[in-house]
Amino acid sequence: MRPLLVFAACALAAHAASPRLVRYGDVPESLRPELASLGADTRSFESSLRRLADRTRERVTQGEEEHLVYYVLQSSRFTRRPRIEPGESARAFVDSLAPAERERFLNTGETPACERVPVAASARMRDFLASPARRDERAEYLQGFVRARAHGRTLEYLCSAYGRAMRFLYSKEFAARGPAEVESLYTERGHSTDTSVEANFAVYNAVGALHGIDPAFACRRLLVVGPGLDFAPRTDLVDVFPPQSHQPFAIADSLIALGAASGADLAVDCADVNPRVIRFFDELPRRASVELALFTGARETGGRDFTEDFKDYFQQLGRRVGVEHPLRSPAPALAGRLAKRIAVHPDVVRRIRAQALDIVTERYEPAPGYDLVVATNVLTYFAGPELGLALANIASMLRDGGYLIHNDARPAVLDLAGRAGLRPLDCRTVLIARGGERPLYDAACVLRKSSR
Repeated sequence: MRPLLVFAACALAAHAASPRLVRYGDVPESLRPELASLGADTRSFESSLRRLADRTRERVTQGEEEHLVYYVLQSSRFTRRPRIEPGESARAFVDSLAPAERERFLNTGETPACERVPVAASARMRDFLASPARRDERAEYLQGFVRARAHGRTLEYLCSAYGRAMRFLYSKEFAARGPAEVESLYTERGHSTDTSVEANFAVYNAVGALHGIDPAFACRRLLVVGPGLDFAPRTDLVDVFPPQSHQPFAIADSLIALGAASGADLAVDCADVNPRVIRFFDELPRRASVELALFTGARETGGRDFTEDFKDYFQQLGRRVGVEHPLRSPAPALAGRLAKRIAVHPDVVRRIRAQALDIVTERYEPAPGYDLVVATNVLTYFAGPELGLALANIASMLRDGGYLIHNDARPAVLDLAGRAGLRPLDCRTVLIARGGERPLYDAACVLRKSSR
């Protein structure tokens, strides 16, 4: 017998509120030294925030360019040419440049001409531009994205996008001298919508830690910042399924499974800066049915094995918000992965909504008073004033005593969170898979908003 899940019929709190630009008076006194570069009066502060908002829109476009390049290199929907691993293409491309040209490219981002792009990559670009979308949602969107920005020079635009994506990958994976340099690269990277089932395991562990710290905790209003939309990831693209976002469903499932929420009154809100993500959630209620194709981004291959804890988590995942079925797909796409399908209960779908919100420059008014905010792979894109603003805005939308779960264990995050009124309670490393070239793990941190 399936569990009875009747999600609340009330409208979500954030949809009774509206995003608004942060004001200078919103900033806690303890954070103002960190934000001094944004201005010390209302007018200069507002001007700085509008520049940050413009930069956010630029980073969204940069993130879409990365997805474009990763799709062109890896998809088999528009060509029979061998797929290309993006990191390997980055190394081949940069190593082929003359020393002076390589230094100039890495330091300034000056993009070499199309003639310098590796032949295998440029051949895939031409196939992509010449191929009809053929009811492929990803290709249709990305071809339109190119046409809207290329002004008739589609191949040249795609070569430039390739150069920018390869510069980031090469700098991150081959040139960076330690974790600090990698962290700094992410604070300038375009905003990605990448998501994976593995990231939800860290949230599951964090919810378990929260419930142990506060056994009486009950989540009725949840905000997911940056819910993600599986589109064209950095590596190991699987595009036999349409784009999907599973994190809001997975978090709701974890809260119910661990006794931290009831299906009778849990409402889930999502906030994102990418219009493509918002459109996805807006369209969900109009579908006849919603199914999640759940599969791991990583594979059990080359000596890598998922931990028993992760396997147990995956086995139970989705059973509180839907009905489980086997996932049928071409064997190569799912080889070595854990995989299954969840037919989501319609009442769950109706309770998950999304709204555009820039977590750095905006907050809701009136404050929704969320019980829990989850932001995974979001804070890593920010440093300094942007990070301080993001944490202050998250704190403003939590009720007193509410919780934040994130997966960024940088000391700067914990310091600025404390100054924003968010007290760290638990931060741990979660092992997902061992063996292979390196272990696969994530972080899980729980913070509580101080009561006034």
